[in-house]
Amino acid sequence: MWNWNILLELSNKYPLLEFTGIDKTKLFPSLIKPSNLNFIHANILEGLPFQQNHFDFVHLNIVEPRHTKDQWAFIMSELIRVAKPGGYIEVSIIFLLQVLCLQINIFISLL
Repeated sequence: MWNWNILLELSNKYPLLEFTGIDKTKLFPSLIKPSNLNFIHANILEGLPFQQNHFDFVHLNIVEPRHTKDQWAFIMSELIRVAKPGGYIEVSIIFLLQVLCLQINIFISLL
């Protein structure tokens, strides 16, 4: 749920930019949201509901990934498909281990 809080904060801080949050669950914040913020219910494994070259910046946050190699290939192809040429992709993967929480961030620039 923390990603929604970040989107709310960023959309308030940068009112001239548009933000879109996507999740396969319907746990969207029920509080009033800025007009430049949209929430969409979608499952990335079924494809993202956007045309190609739609976003300047794409961020994916996954906690405890359990995807197959083929699913990861599809996920990455969807992120690349919806990112504009010259845009950026950030993937955050969080592993919750018994002793610690490990986060890996991957940044991709589409030149």
